[in-house]
Amino acid sequence: MGGIKRGTEDVARVAAVVAVFPPTDLGPYVDPKNPLREQFPALKFEPSRAEAYSPLMQVTADDAPTLLFHGDKDELVPLWHSEKILKAFQSATVESKLVVIEGAAHGFDAAGNRRLSDEMLLWFDKNLAVPR
Repeated sequence: MGGIKRGTEDVARVAAVVAVFPPTDLGPYVDPKNPLREQFPALKFEPSRAEAYSPLMQVTADDAPTLLFHGDKDELVPLWHSEKILKAFQSATVESKLVVIEGAAHGFDAAGNRRLSDEMLLWFDKNLAVPR
């Protein structure tokens, strides 16, 4: 298996990411009083671990190029999640882009899904295609 050499280990690396309405700061979701914690089993961890498990707090310069998609009317995972991690990626000089679907909540209509599909294909072609 190929990968990036680190010491004596082969480490496989993610080469490109597309994240759709990603929760990037888990702190607000893991408060024991938040009803979403009961709805989503993945949020049932010790609240003191929220920073360690939040993608926003883990951004580093060696992160893969990341395309973010988010609806501007998303109430489950508000747009600020993608906006904040975009700024963190930019500060770390990670190639990144945010596409906001106007009027979309936590999910997209047919036109939004078509745009997601088109943008995702372009992103992966750009970041994964082997030069000829």
